[in-house]
Amino acid sequence: MEWLDSLVGALGGGLLSILGSIVYFRPKLKEAKAAAKKAETEASSMEYAHLLERIKNAEELYQKQGETIDDLRKKVLELGKEKMERDEKIQSLEIQNKKLTNRVNELSKEIEAYKVIAKG
Repeated sequence: MEWLDSLVGALGGGLLSILGSIVYFRPKLKEAKAAAKKAETEASSMEYAHLLERIKNAEELYQKQGETIDDLRKKVLELGKEKMERDEKIQSLEIQNKKLTNRVNELSKEIEAYKVIAKG
């Protein structure tokens, strides 16, 4: 019977050890899971904040690019208008130049005619 008492004692001790570890380790496991969940949440929050910052920076960049594009469009329109005005002025000056050339030719012919008359 002594061996039976030893066996019962050993089984009882083992059972108490198992129950003690369950009672001790279960809260530790819950605590570790809670800490892991908290760390995951913090990492997720940090990633969210980082993504928000990147979106904000991208929006600012797009806004600046939009302003630059608008400025360039205005300059292109202004340059196009100036070019058109210059082309019109050049065309007007070319017409005026042809008229003046024709007038000079006419006056040269008249002078030659007067010279012929004066010699004659």
